[in-house]
Amino acid sequence: MPIRSTTGLETLLNGARLTWRGFSSLIGLLGVVALLGAGTAAQAQVAFVSSLVPSLSSSASSSLTLTVPSPLATGNVMVAFVSVNSSNLPDISSPPAGWTTVLTRNDGSSIDVGVYYRVATSADAAGTTNYTWNLSSSARVAGGISAFSGVSTLSPVVASGSSANSSSSSYTAPSITPGVTNTMLVSLYGIDNGNGSSLSTPSGMSKALDASAGAGPNGVEVAVFYGALSASTATGTRVATGSSNATNIGVSLALQPAPSGATHFHITGSNYGLYCLSQAVTVTVLDAANNPVTSYSGTITLSTTTGLGTWSLTSGSGTFQDPVPNDGLATYTFPGNQASATFALSYSSGPAVVTVDAKQSSPTVITDDGTQGAISFSPSGFTVTSSPFSNPASGVPAFASPQVAGNNFSVYLTAFGQTPTDPTCGIITSYAGARNLNFWSTYVNPATGTIVPTVNGAAIANSEASSATRSVTFAGGQATVTANYKDAGSLSLSMKDATTGNPGLPNGIRGSTGTFVSVPANFVVTNIKRTSNGLANPGASTASGPVFITAGQPFTATVTAVANGGTTTPNFGMESPPESVQFAAALVLPSTGNDPAVGGTAGAFSNGVATGTAFSWAEVGIVTLVPPIADGSYLNAGDVIGNATGNVGRFVPNGFAVALNTPVFGTACGTGNFTYVGQPFTYTVAPVITVTAQALGGTTTQNYTGSLMRLSNSSLTGRTYTPTPSSPGLTLSGLPATSADPTIADQGSGVATLTFSSGSGLSFTRGSAVAPFTANIALAQNVIDLDGVSAANPVTFGSGSGIAFSPSAMQLYGRLVMRDSLGSELLDLPTSLTTQYYLNATQGFTTNSGDSCSAAPTLAFSAYQVNLSAGMTCVRDTGNPGVSAIGCTSAAALRYLALAFGGDFNLILAAPGSGHNGAVTVTATAPSWLQYLWSVSSGVNSSPSATATFGLFPGPAKRIHQREVY
Repeated sequence: MPIRSTTGLETLLNGARLTWRGFSSLIGLLGVVALLGAGTAAQAQVAFVSSLVPSLSSSASSSLTLTVPSPLATGNVMVAFVSVNSSNLPDISSPPAGWTTVLTRNDGSSIDVGVYYRVATSADAAGTTNYTWNLSSSARVAGGISAFSGVSTLSPVVASGSSANSSSSSYTAPSITPGVTNTMLVSLYGIDNGNGSSLSTPSGMSKALDASAGAGPNGVEVAVFYGALSASTATGTRVATGSSNATNIGVSLALQPAPSGATHFHITGSNYGLYCLSQAVTVTVLDAANNPVTSYSGTITLSTTTGLGTWSLTSGSGTFQDPVPNDGLATYTFPGNQASATFALSYSSGPAVVTVDAKQSSPTVITDDGTQGAISFSPSGFTVTSSPFSNPASGVPAFASPQVAGNNFSVYLTAFGQTPTDPTCGIITSYAGARNLNFWSTYVNPATGTIVPTVNGAAIANSEASSATRSVTFAGGQATVTANYKDAGSLSLSMKDATTGNPGLPNGIRGSTGTFVSVPANFVVTNIKRTSNGLANPGASTASGPVFITAGQPFTATVTAVANGGTTTPNFGMESPPESVQFAAALVLPSTGNDPAVGGTAGAFSNGVATGTAFSWAEVGIVTLVPPIADGSYLNAGDVIGNATGNVGRFVPNGFAVALNTPVFGTACGTGNFTYVGQPFTYTVAPVITVTAQALGGTTTQNYTGSLMRLSNSSLTGRTYTPTPSSPGLTLSGLPATSADPTIADQGSGVATLTFSSGSGLSFTRGSAVAPFTANIALAQNVIDLDGVSAANPVTFGSGSGIAFSPSAMQLYGRLVMRDSLGSELLDLPTSLTTQYYLNATQGFTTNSGDSCSAAPTLAFSAYQVNLSAGMTCVRDTGNPGVSAIGCTSAAALRYLALAFGGDFNLILAAPGSGHNGAVTVTATAPSWLQYLWSVSSGVNSSPSATATFGLFPGPAKRIHQREVY
């Protein structure tokens, strides 16, 4: 805010009159010139302020309503970005009133984008303002608004370009050439997929917003990034990476900075002075918005129109020169790192009416704004100070500023100067006893008011004309009165003794405090509630306490500026430019953590009260709100920090962004590239959802950790494994219970992981035989926490082509087959035991020659017949019991295989010997996925069995062995 006054004391004099042609300045006792700024016009620095995206819908709509972001200040430039997934192109209609189109672009197929800008008005900055973009058809649409400061309001966008890109997970914004330095590059992306995860940030940029509408390839995602540029040359392309291959349009634009720097000087001070005492002069360097410019390094010339007066420098490290005494001229070059310089003007004689100027002549002319009033010089007057005045005096100390509204403060009056009978400059000690003085106040900023100060408990007038006399007792030329002002603003207190007959003072005397600031004693905050539905702040105190609002969403609060004692200060907010209040958040839970600035201000005050509807806090937790001055200094007199509120919260995330890894199922038989239907398979790479808690606008809520991280297995819903096609279905009994799966891990700083387990495995359900097929399985999960905060659900792995298998997703309907065998009791008997899989209804089953993975089943003998009994035969194996469980005592060279080879287990039964002809039933214990409906009448799958027969067909004596071939 501009400096209103740095002089606090004025000496109002009887007699000659000195007029200021620049700012009203104290040309008197102790001259103070404060010049703040930059010598020549320079460029402002463009900066990102805020962004906001609405709650996007996955359903088609014929319009999109966007809310202006917060914080937002008048003059900020807002950039709106709208993207539509539609076959009706172009689909975006004209922008809302007050918005200017930067560019529109579509790819001729499915995506349409528009970029627009608007210079924020006071109405935009004061509260929540909505703007609606209409579509020519109903479609899925997304968008958001980002605000920037320091941008030229006359021509914000200096360069722009767009590119329509083919389907890819890398999205490209084109190179542009700004042609001017110090621009802000903004890269915007519209993507034809609403289920994409948060985009990576292009190199050298920061993220403003990233939002998805859901609905997969029928939806849309928008993202905006920004980065400062120093050069005016080509920017190069900017690439952001997402999780979805999708067509996309990238847009680049450059925001050019607004010119800034010193535009004028402002002089403040008393309207009265004493010939015999140096006078204070204050000069402030301001920009076009009346803000002090702190980097000023130019040279100013101080002058008086009478050509009289001698200047001196009392503070400041710049170069000061006044080579010719009493010519009214001096120069000062500011060092470029100071906010003020202090001067004193000694004006001991000459014409009473004087104009004081401050001017820069080179490299450009900068002058004062000519808004001062008049200064009157007199031999004598009242010095008005906030502390006792000493004698002799070298100057008059500034009247203390600020004062606190409603607090008593002392005003010291001293009759000072020269009299006709005493030319010595000093306290006029003969001015004593009861004196009738008139008191009045003058409103400075604001220029009007409804409350007047009191002096010694009685209200005074607000103009000299309406002032009345009251008795004040002086002793030795000095007196003290007590003043009080129960309002805010800058003002002055003046007084006069207009009576004649004062010894040595035939015309009476007068004086003034000069301009000082009265600040509110406190800001009282009430009526904190959600802006959207009016829900009152519940004031939670624990991590499981009631929810107030989601991070970044607007809330409402009423702020009342009060004086000491609690009465409202109606002039607060009526200043020019008006002051306001913002909030700072003090963390309650967590006690330490991320504490971003509170967005929004209280906006416009009326009678000392304002209700802001666009406050926001983009974090998670519980806070108290502390209300300071919005710009950090009330009328440049310092900050006013009100009392903290009670607890405000809980704040919870506005939503979750999710990122998915690439999970992999292991193939049960990797060497054969197949898994049997019904055979369990498990993850070799488990699915992991990385959940990032976010505020509205996409910033991470880093406090969503510890007790404030509210993701729980009891809140997650909808864990679903879905095969495509739906038959055969899945058997999921081997999965862990949802009460423990997925495993939730708090990674800190607003990030958590959800890791899924396959337990003992999942499998395709065995029913009727099916031909070989490629597995396509998707896993879906609804990510929801205990407060109902959610992601764009369902979150799905393997959407479309399914979760990958390694090395193969092939599923075979298999069975274990054993055939009857017969041969001589004198020879070992080979018996067919193989794995098969189903080809189709015409070809039926065939041996699985690729099976080198199936473990050999255990075997059992039963139902011995004729001359064959237990112990007479066994399986040629590694020994007893061996792999088969009924192996012969001695290991065999040709033996039962522990793993199938080409689908065969090499089952050989030992010869029982002469005289032991007969038969035995051999049963193989098959795993469930290799059992088959061998007995139709039973209706259930079972393990295979076969009859091995010895000695029934011995054949000719020269025949050694005989068997059947199938």
